[in-house]
Amino acid sequence: MSYPARSCTRVLLLLIILLGAGCESGGGQVESGITYDPNSAGGRVVELLSTNAKAYEIGAPISVRLTNRTGRGVGYNLCRSRLERLDDDGVWRLMVDGLADACTAELRTLGPGQTVTYTFRSAPNARPGQQYRVSTDLQDLKASLRFIGVSNTFALSGTN
Repeated sequence: MSYPARSCTRVLLLLIILLGAGCESGGGQVESGITYDPNSAGGRVVELLSTNAKAYEIGAPISVRLTNRTGRGVGYNLCRSRLERLDDDGVWRLMVDGLADACTAELRTLGPGQTVTYTFRSAPNARPGQQYRVSTDLQDLKASLRFIGVSNTFALSGTN
């Protein structure tokens, strides 16, 4: 059975995203999560999303930075990002779907080398001592491929 090259590329992209979603690598503001680099023929991953600290008090402002380290435009909307918590069973669970109280549905463009930040507060039901991360939907504007960027993990402490 033969599959078109575009379908195989999308399957490979999905596998890279799924395998890399829980990994961390060095660099960025802290240690950034990884995501697929649509510019790379070898399926290389690059760091795109990072927070400005490794730990926060519950309710304190959390700042996330998206840096386009690819060679093409990336579509994004950081206020639609998600806060996820690592449960005891090793699975990332959705805590908050959409970090803003009010958010437009527009897709913004971040050019190669550009950076944008977004600041939000942790969920009131956050658990101290747990590991958290931010994930966001991104789009390769040239190839019209969607992928997910994940931040480094960070801890929340204090009381809610």
